[in-house]
Amino acid sequence: MKMNVVCGWFGAALILAAYFSVSFGLMTLGDGGFQAMNLFGALGLCVNAYAKKAWPVVALEVAWMLIALVSLIRQS
Repeated sequence: MKMNVVCGWFGAALILAAYFSVSFGLMTLGDGGFQAMNLFGALGLCVNAYAKKAWPVVALEVAWMLIALVSLIRQS
Protein backbone atom coordinates (compact mmCIF):
# COMPACT_ATOMS: atom_id res chain seq x y z
CA MET A 1 0.00 0.00 0.00
CA LYS A 2 1.33 3.44 -0.89
CA MET A 3 2.36 5.77 1.92
CA ASN A 4 -0.14 8.47 0.90
CA VAL A 5 -2.96 5.94 1.24
CA VAL A 6 -1.74 4.90 4.69
CA CYS A 7 -1.56 8.58 5.69
CA GLY A 8 -5.07 9.15 4.38
CA TRP A 9 -6.56 6.25 6.31
CA PHE A 10 -4.68 7.21 9.47
CA GLY A 11 -5.87 10.81 9.13
CA ALA A 12 -9.47 9.79 8.56
CA ALA A 13 -9.35 7.48 11.58
CA LEU A 14 -7.94 10.25 13.80
CA ILE A 15 -10.56 12.80 12.78
CA LEU A 16 -13.34 10.25 13.19
CA ALA A 17 -12.01 9.23 16.62
CA ALA A 18 -11.84 12.88 17.70
CA TYR A 19 -15.43 13.50 16.59
CA PHE A 20 -16.63 10.30 18.27
CA SER A 21 -14.82 11.20 21.50
CA VAL A 22 -16.40 14.64 21.74
CA SER A 23 -19.84 13.40 20.68
CA PHE A 24 -19.89 10.75 23.40
CA GLY A 25 -18.33 12.84 26.16
CA LEU A 26 -14.95 11.14 26.23
CA MET A 27 -13.27 14.49 25.44
CA THR A 28 -14.28 18.12 25.34
CA LEU A 29 -13.66 20.63 22.59
CA GLY A 30 -11.14 22.34 24.86
CA ASP A 31 -8.98 19.24 25.25
CA GLY A 32 -5.58 19.56 23.64
CA GLY A 33 -5.88 15.95 22.55
CA PHE A 34 -8.96 16.76 20.49
CA GLN A 35 -7.16 19.54 18.65
CA ALA A 36 -4.01 17.44 18.20
CA MET A 37 -6.06 14.61 16.72
CA ASN A 38 -7.64 17.07 14.31
CA LEU A 39 -4.27 18.58 13.41
CA PHE A 40 -2.57 15.28 12.63
CA GLY A 41 -5.69 13.79 11.09
CA ALA A 42 -5.95 16.70 8.69
CA LEU A 43 -2.25 16.36 7.89
CA GLY A 44 -2.72 12.71 6.94
CA LEU A 45 -5.70 13.50 4.73
CA CYS A 46 -3.81 16.42 3.19
CA VAL A 47 -0.90 14.14 2.23
CA ASN A 48 -3.32 11.79 0.51
CA ALA A 49 -5.23 14.58 -1.24
CA TYR A 50 -2.00 16.23 -2.42
CA ALA A 51 -0.78 12.96 -3.93
CA LYS A 52 -4.07 12.63 -5.80
CA LYS A 53 -4.05 16.31 -6.82
CA ALA A 54 -7.40 16.87 -5.10
CA TRP A 55 -6.80 20.59 -4.58
CA PRO A 56 -10.14 21.49 -2.95
CA VAL A 57 -9.53 18.81 -0.31
CA VAL A 58 -5.95 20.04 0.17
CA ALA A 59 -7.31 23.55 0.81
CA LEU A 60 -9.88 22.20 3.28
CA GLU A 61 -7.30 20.18 5.18
CA VAL A 62 -4.82 23.09 5.34
CA ALA A 63 -7.59 25.25 6.83
CA TRP A 64 -8.46 22.42 9.25
CA MET A 65 -4.83 22.19 10.34
CA LEU A 66 -4.54 25.95 10.84
CA ILE A 67 -7.69 26.05 12.97
CA ALA A 68 -6.43 23.19 15.14
CA LEU A 69 -2.96 24.71 15.42
CA VAL A 70 -4.27 28.14 16.45
CA SER A 71 -6.53 26.48 19.00
CA LEU A 72 -3.61 24.51 20.45
CA ILE A 73 -1.47 27.65 20.67
CA ARG A 74 -4.27 29.57 22.40
CA GLN A 75 -4.76 26.75 24.92
CA SER A 76 -1.11 26.70 25.96
